[in-house]
Amino acid sequence: MIPIQVKPITIHKNQCDYMLVSVSSDEYRLCEEASHNFWANSKGGAYGAGLANTPDDPARVTRTGLLAQMAFAKLCNQPVDLEYREYGDRYDNKIGEYLIDIKCALRDYGAGLIYHTNEWGKQIPLDKDIYVFSYIESDDRVAKGASIVFTGCATQKEIQKCEIKQGFRGNGHMNYVVPFSGLRSMSRLLTFIDSL
Repeated sequence: MIPIQVKPITIHKNQCDYMLVSVSSDEYRLCEEASHNFWANSKGGAYGAGLANTPDDPARVTRTGLLAQMAFAKLCNQPVDLEYREYGDRYDNKIGEYLIDIKCALRDYGAGLIYHTNEWGKQIPLDKDIYVFSYIESDDRVAKGASIVFTGCATQKEIQKCEIKQGFRGNGHMNYVVPFSGLRSMSRLLTFIDSL
């Protein structure tokens, strides 16, 4: 499915240009429906399916990621893939030869996180070419709508230079911490995508 391309709203925040993309109620419903049937919901371990899930919202983490993928697809006029795959997807989007991972936080923390080491001490390889960072500006489960703010992107090599810190809740989990202030702009990424 290729969602209808949108012109994002540019937000000037912290001397950076961010892009705001709205997800319509129909698009939201697709993401919500798919989020209940994603392999990620069955992962074990302390972090498993996601720390932000609650009994009232058991697929919150997966839905958040799918909403960001939908918004990114709208931004880039690319297809969005909401299909279930056992053991998960290898990437969130592929444009040309480039594998793209969309990271979406539940709010603006000023930095994005990428899994570096799991709680069992296994290092997780960085295997995408481009990492796109975003956060949820709004998520209305009743009205079925959301807004996603895209803060920028970084290459695999740029991520490897970032600081590595223990996860917020301990258990040995480590993350790359990627400050939004050091990201490449979304407008630069969109220009690059248009050139492919």
